[in-house]
Amino acid sequence: RLYGDTHLATSECYNKMAHFHMQRGQMAIALEFCIQAKNIVLELLDSEGDDVKESALLSDHSVNLGLLFRLNGDLEQSLDELLTAHRIRQRLHGLRSMAVAEVEISLGFTEHQLGNTLGALEHAHRALIHAEQPPTGDCCIGDCCKKGPTAGDCERFSVPNRH
Repeated sequence: RLYGDTHLATSECYNKMAHFHMQRGQMAIALEFCIQAKNIVLELLDSEGDDVKESALLSDHSVNLGLLFRLNGDLEQSLDELLTAHRIRQRLHGLRSMAVAEVEISLGFTEHQLGNTLGALEHAHRALIHAEQPPTGDCCIGDCCKKGPTAGDCERFSVPNRH
């Protein structure tokens, strides 16, 4: 009670408890703590008037929840949380960032578990492009993400050609 129920330090304690229980295979308990941590962040951001959608901290909590939901077998909820994190990180860091690429990989694993092989491959491909594409003015990122990768992209990034 040193900081109160809705302090950032309390949220971090819930994250530590989630990690503790996850390491012991107690995923349902870990998930409860992770949800509490995210709810505190949402409340803090809302009370401070910040734009919740632009928070890196909220993105991190969504990634954690997405991974825990996937470990618990709730793949649809996992996908929702990971997509939230993806939208936030894309706005904060742009397309060509490791932060976005990391979420793309997690989205790919989740899509694969949902039986969507094509979706999984697309996320893996985008992760490679986001992580490796040099930040030049003539890159293919915009077109690639809008209408899909080209055969040249697949060859350049060593992704099996699926065109």
